[in-house]
Amino acid sequence: MVKRPVVIARGDSNKVPSKVAAAIDAELILARGENLVPALKAAYRSGRPIIAMIAIPIVIRTLAPLLGSKYDGPPVVVCHYQARFVIPLLGTSHGGHRLAKQITEKLGGELVSSGVTNQLFNAGNALDDPPDGYHLSNHMDYKDFAVRVLDGEPVRIEGHAPWLSDLPQSPDAKLKISITHQDIEGSTEHLVFIASTLAVGLGCERGVSADEIDT
Repeated sequence: MVKRPVVIARGDSNKVPSKVAAAIDAELILARGENLVPALKAAYRSGRPIIAMIAIPIVIRTLAPLLGSKYDGPPVVVCHYQARFVIPLLGTSHGGHRLAKQITEKLGGELVSSGVTNQLFNAGNALDDPPDGYHLSNHMDYKDFAVRVLDGEPVRIEGHAPWLSDLPQSPDAKLKISITHQDIEGSTEHLVFIASTLAVGLGCERGVSADEIDT
């Protein structure tokens, strides 16, 4: 389940935090003083994408003890208090860059990114950050695959993947990308994107909470 992002700011007197929240349909949390650090930690532990409108050193010192694998935590984006600059800080390749891009497109700020794959691949999506409706099943193979693509090696794509149309392609390429709904094993030479083509319906009584359904 995709969790709703949260914008964390000290205040909203200039209404920019409200505008940022509206731009990405996020919840706005105003946290001052001793409430700021607990708010950041709670949002990160719950897996909610975070847009922090506070100083980068505070975010780093607060979240550093909680960090694990790059695939475990939610995206974290730091935003200037006037939204002039937006910086994907954590989880850049699984939502962070995309969130930052949404904010800058709607509010007119500048996206500051050091991710090479994000700069190379089109639509603000790295190879391991596909559009909604797709997910990469073999994340651990992504890095070796991406390095070869960045070195100029072409790929062959099986299936519909318009967000990767700018990649160099060849029908005889050793590197392969599959878009499928089947359970296929990937490798460092074969990335497998699973398309969300199936939906599950769940019947329940009226008024049942989402938390109860989850359990």
